Amino acid sequence: MIASFLLNHLKMKNIFTFCLIIILSSSVSFADEDKGLKKNANAIIENYHVELTILNQEKALLKIKIENLILNKNGNKHALFAEYYDKFRKIKSFDGKILDSNNKIIKKISFRDLNDQSLINDFSLYEDNRIKYYEPQQKNYPYRVVYNYVIEYNGTFNLPVWQPLKSSHLSVKHASLKVIQPQNNSIRYKLIQVKEPEIQIIKDQLIYNWKVENLEARKSEPLKLPYSLTTPTVYLAPNNFSIDGFNGCMNSWEKFGKWRYNLIKNQSTLPEEAILDIKNLIEGKTNKFEIAKKIYEYMQSRTRYVSIQEGIGGWQPIDATTIHNLGYGDCKALTNYTKSLLEVAGIESHYAVVRAGINEYDIQTDFPSNQFNHVILCIPIDKDTVWLECTSQFAPFGYLGDFTGNKHALLITANGGKIVKTTKYAKKDNVQNRHIIVNLREDGQASSIIKTIYRGLQYENISYYTEKNKEDQKEFLLKKLDINNFTIEGFKINCKKGIYPEAYDSIHLTINNYANISSKRMFFALNMLNKNEYIPIKLDQRISPIRFTFPYTDIDSIEYYIPENYIIEYIPENFSLKNQFGDYSVEFIVNQNKIVFIRKLSVNKDIFSPECYNDLIIFFEEITKHDKSKCVLKKDS
Repeated sequence: MIASFLLNHLKMKNIFTFCLIIILSSSVSFADEDKGLKKNANAIIENYHVELTILNQEKALLKIKIENLILNKNGNKHALFAEYYDKFRKIKSFDGKILDSNNKIIKKISFRDLNDQSLINDFSLYEDNRIKYYEPQQKNYPYRVVYNYVIEYNGTFNLPVWQPLKSSHLSVKHASLKVIQPQNNSIRYKLIQVKEPEIQIIKDQLIYNWKVENLEARKSEPLKLPYSLTTPTVYLAPNNFSIDGFNGCMNSWEKFGKWRYNLIKNQSTLPEEAILDIKNLIEGKTNKFEIAKKIYEYMQSRTRYVSIQEGIGGWQPIDATTIHNLGYGDCKALTNYTKSLLEVAGIESHYAVVRAGINEYDIQTDFPSNQFNHVILCIPIDKDTVWLECTSQFAPFGYLGDFTGNKHALLITANGGKIVKTTKYAKKDNVQNRHIIVNLREDGQASSIIKTIYRGLQYENISYYTEKNKEDQKEFLLKKLDINNFTIEGFKINCKKGIYPEAYDSIHLTINNYANISSKRMFFALNMLNKNEYIPIKLDQRISPIRFTFPYTDIDSIEYYIPENYIIEYIPENFSLKNQFGDYSVEFIVNQNKIVFIRKLSVNKDIFSPECYNDLIIFFEEITKHDKSKCVLKKDS
């Protein structure tokens, strides 16, 4: 059975990324100079040779030869051959073989041995993506896998990315890239951790050659930058291209944006019914912000998201009339439909493409190319800018969230493309503010009222459940609350939508045995809910820079009312810590029979040098230690 992680990755159809997911290895005898490649490795790429021939702006051939060794069972997942194909990308030929540790052929693999499967997503109506794959079933180690195949590109819009080293615990012995192209239609490239190519000119062809050798395996590192930014990588893009008969130029964002604009400019016609709906909806209203909000909510109320990825439809939206009549569409179509509705009200908006994804790294703004996988809408209103996510039926007007917020987008206008920034969500905006009252009883039971406000990106901690029924909400709270042996006596969950939205919950709990009783003493944890348990693993050497992608602030204030016949025997000292990663503090305030515990944690978004890694471990160790603070009460008798 093909690994689920691969299917999920390929279904996203991020065709900017070169989708060669074949990583293998072995544990055969090595020359002394090769032993370093075996260290920390589950797999070793012995040879990875790629040759890309640009025939013209409509055709290209990609030849790949890969020879890899599987060292142990943890490398088995890297023995997989998998390539997607569609209208623009055909697998023309394939052969392969599996060899044992003595280089004896165990099995020959032909084209007909490959499995073939559709890549239609659960939320797709139609996609023309399919995948051919082969997963060896070897249990004796080491073994070698060799694959040779050719891919034909029908259109040069998306050229592959050459990246030999894609994951941890993987080594590369030899890897090369050759690009052959006509001199009159040269490509562009961007290099990461790779030297400039050797260049040859033969007749009317320009040939680039890159190679790398002896890349040793890295251990898994938490909070790291993508390998595509920290290991040898060559990004390729054409100057002039053609896709499905649509010619274009992408040697600048302006020209690339003009090509995208030509795909949408004739898709905005609406039926009279829709035009009348909008005119009635906004009658008597003059505030542009309120008008745009009404139109956005109108769109949400009558459409749903369905992915459609066929041919040029991967980039050209279905026309607005069809979407109005169908009531569903993909991100391109729903954005174009919303843009068309706003035009009826005389409100200017711009189609915008972006690389979406919570863990997706931002585009490389200095390398114009097709780096995008999603479409959103930009509305310039007065001196402000409103961004709309048009695929959600419940997203607040103007809220992007961590899917497309804090990123660069390309505005698509009649004058061409322009790189802009989407909504910024800083740690001051992404706040979780919680206030708790706890009444302790002599038997250790507690009655508690918890009230929490979630703002900015932290709104998403609970926003999904603001639209659910009471039963689903209660089930969510039972799983969310990290407390033992409690009963929910009552609760409320609601929200306030906006560009920086807020969600709220209010919960009444009864907690059995919250405090432990021992003789005349009572022990209990002061931090009821927000305890850090994450400490990065220790490494002999950190290689990759440290990446924090989510800036936020948490504030917890807990009031403990202790039984009248108890006094405080022990309470921790106040503590605070501040460094480049953020700020943390705990404060304890005593007032007669009341203890107030105040915890604040603020985390920065940034990229830090690998040398800071030990400081990062200490930062989280200190947070974890003080989050476990306990109080001791003694019976006053």
